[in-house]
Amino acid sequence: MPVILSVIGASGGVGTSTVAAGLAAEWAARQEAAVALVDGDPPFGRLDLVCGLDTVPGLRWPDLAGLRGRPEGGAIRARLPRSRACLVLSGASGWVAPPSSPDLVGDVVRALADDAPVIVDAGRDPGRAIGDVVVVSRVGVGYLADLERVAQRLEGRRPDGTRGLIVVAPRRWRHVAAELAERVALPLLGVVRADPAVRRAFERGTLPGRRWRSEIADVVAAVLGGTGRPSVQPPAAGGWESP
Repeated sequence: MPVILSVIGASGGVGTSTVAAGLAAEWAARQEAAVALVDGDPPFGRLDLVCGLDTVPGLRWPDLAGLRGRPEGGAIRARLPRSRACLVLSGASGWVAPPSSPDLVGDVVRALADDAPVIVDAGRDPGRAIGDVVVVSRVGVGYLADLERVAQRLEGRRPDGTRGLIVVAPRRWRHVAAELAERVALPLLGVVRADPAVRRAFERGTLPGRRWRSEIADVVAAVLGGTGRPSVQPPAAGGWESP
């Protein structure tokens, strides 16, 4: 059964792309096939920059503009830039899918999911979400207002499988994160720190190291635990080495 997880930021600057990339890397560490990380908002997404693949040749969204009919997921996967076990389909600034391909993103994502899991960085637009949904937020009054708006937009969209909240905050604030999740009626999947080392790692185009690994591993365990899909293995013990 295809596994597609869309990551949505409740506000700008909460670290949606960083969390999506971290989830993809951690998830890929326990898969037999590579996980695809996809920009769900091609005009604004630059996951190749986030993952340090901007100079690596391979397909980007503009290269897929001429697709007609059902995309071949395997053929696309074979030509995507790769960072370890993560395949990255990135957007390009200002590029918009042609009118002849109104659901190009959805068609390609579903085709990629035929072979292995796909994580979609859906930006801030719940309308771009495909499959299961995870929302990323920070703690604060302004963030709460944005999160409530996103939760309301998602209220009528109850996909089967995992759906919940990841809060970017110090782990000692877990009780605050739990209250935030209860306020918007979303299961709390985990709390990850806004670790400067993680930000610097992604600025260098590398994956975060051991300190962040356990937090992302906890979130992945919660996500996988809610899918009800026994083909996905639970988290294994051990560290996560940086590239």
